[in-house]
Amino acid sequence: MEPDFFDLDTLQEDYDVEFKAGEGKDGMGKLPRSLWETYSAMANTEGGLIFLGVKELKNGLYEFVGVKDFK
Repeated sequence: MEPDFFDLDTLQEDYDVEFKAGEGKDGMGKLPRSLWETYSAMANTEGGLIFLGVKELKNGLYEFVGVKDFK
């Protein structure tokens, strides 16, 4: 099945797609430190997409959690 960038049921993490919850310790939102490693790796290859506000669940599925305070 072809990935759909608007459907988490078909979109999976890969070399050019990364999900980051971005919730922070207080749950209000913070860029994770690992974001910069991912950004750098993608910038040095063919690029990619980083989705903030998406959490990976233990069963391998993903959930939109949003970023509460995006300032």
